[in-house]
Amino acid sequence: MARKILILGDSKSFMVNALVSELSSKGYEFNIVDLSLRSLMDLEQQKLLPKACLVYLKEIDDISTAALKYLSELYDTHHVKIILLGSKNDLQDAFFIIPKNKISKDFVRPINVMDLEHELDKIYEAQVEDIKTKKILIVDDDIAMLRSMRNLLSQRYQTFIVNSGNDAIKFLKNIPVNLILLDYEMPELSGPEVFNLLRENALTKSIPVMFLTAKQDSESVKTAAAFKPEKYLLKSLPPDVILSTIDAFFNKSLS
Repeated sequence: MARKILILGDSKSFMVNALVSELSSKGYEFNIVDLSLRSLMDLEQQKLLPKACLVYLKEIDDISTAALKYLSELYDTHHVKIILLGSKNDLQDAFFIIPKNKISKDFVRPINVMDLEHELDKIYEAQVEDIKTKKILIVDDDIAMLRSMRNLLSQRYQTFIVNSGNDAIKFLKNIPVNLILLDYEMPELSGPEVFNLLRENALTKSIPVMFLTAKQDSESVKTAAAFKPEKYLLKSLPPDVILSTIDAFFNKSLS
């Protein structure tokens, strides 16, 4: 799982680039954008908000104030972890804009990179633990496919398998899950029929569903897309692609 961190600040700043250089060697990936309201709104609209955000404060002006106010709202709506970096005076000014209880950590310049890395590690490890609690139900009449998918996904997720739509409906009455991987073509109840039953039930209507299918012709894809599943996954995809797709789904939901 990629350790993606957003930096809000001046991409030309020597200090920002020094931090990126140092922490990139530790396995972190950074996206640097301006500390502005427009930048944050664009990231939210594009669903690119990460789990954690480093805010490099150079000065508190009208532009940065508007951005910090919006970041405070994103804390409430997207649970973004906020780490502030800046001078003592800038940090004090920032606390009047973002309540201190919304700040995961603040660092006064000059910044101890090891301490910052430790804080980022804690955030990442908490995210990994959260991922491990996610439950996935795989529904497929092909036993070999069920076993293959379970072996792949159980490395990171709690994985359950059933081999019919009826069994899936019964299972979900007792055990809630975070994602359903649903075979599109099955005997008795087809994938679309199961999908409709899930959406009609108050307990299951909001559970995300990804269709699993062996068909990739345009007509099949178009028909499946009409149900508006989270994804349409081809069974022929390499295992690492399937796993990364599901990782990306859960990473997005955690952001």
